[in-house]
Amino acid sequence: MDKKQAEAVRIALQAAVEAAAGAAGAKISRVRLTYNLDGTFSFKAEGGLLKADGSAINKEAADWTAMARLFDLNPDDLGKTFTLGGRTFKIEGLKTRSHKRPVLASDVRTGKKFVFEVEAVQRAFGVKAPKVRMDGQPFVTTKVGMDGQVLP
Repeated sequence: MDKKQAEAVRIALQAAVEAAAGAAGAKISRVRLTYNLDGTFSFKAEGGLLKADGSAINKEAADWTAMARLFDLNPDDLGKTFTLGGRTFKIEGLKTRSHKRPVLASDVRTGKKFVFEVEAVQRAFGVKAPKVRMDGQPFVTTKVGMDGQVLP
């Protein structure tokens, strides 16, 4: 199996899986296919059930609802918009495996998805940074002079 054949199989699988999901009240967001040169392959489909408004439940949105408070974010902000750098973004969810930029949002105008640092989204929503670390200890700021001595 070569890349061209694998892509043809993936497209056919995606069409079949989307049709089956639609009949079951679900929506497929992505189909991935891995293949070997010997002609074997496997695939993975990602998607979710449809909500009343016609949008699909996805992992990132479910993670936002379940874990936003761990990042000092509001679970109710899912789907809300914020402005950053003159552009408006809509909160799509939380990528919990991403440590630097876990917030997933889409550009309202283009629909393109972006990831953001938690602090950037907090500032955009007017949330002050927490005064304590995740382990409950207070943040400590130490001023150090050019000579390496701690300043009062």
